[in-house]
Amino acid sequence: MRRWMIIGTALVVAMAACSSADLAENIIEQSDDVGNIEIDENDGTVVIEIKDDDGDTSAVIGGGDVPDDFPIPVPDGGNVMAVVTQGVDTSLSITYPQDQFENLKDFYSDYAANTGEVLVTFESADPPGASWTIQTDNQIFSISVGDTGTEVSVALVVVTSG
Repeated sequence: MRRWMIIGTALVVAMAACSSADLAENIIEQSDDVGNIEIDENDGTVVIEIKDDDGDTSAVIGGGDVPDDFPIPVPDGGNVMAVVTQGVDTSLSITYPQDQFENLKDFYSDYAANTGEVLVTFESADPPGASWTIQTDNQIFSISVGDTGTEVSVALVVVTSG
């Protein structure tokens, strides 16, 4: 949990520093348990890497790529907004055009029904949204699809157990 707070703090400092990445890195690296942070601002993307005794955590905010070995399918046509990895766990945030809500909801509903054991299903009409939690042999997947009124937001989280 502490890492997520560090990532959030680093992002806020980087944004506030407005291209003063070195200053933000120096401030965050003063925190306990943080070995190294690299903030790279290219094309509006902030890359944060934290290396400490517990392993590596990285976050790409404002872009990024779906990892090649990501186990949840990601339909084409989306815009990756964030990729966060912590050890073997990964989360993605992707946006799609608003008219894709029903297609994405149906896509992930079918995926959930055919993948592992569905632990939780939730659907909302106002605001429009749906989510599923799925357990496989050694992973838990969390999938959320929501219509924000201007776009569709998809959040995908993979947590791997020992």
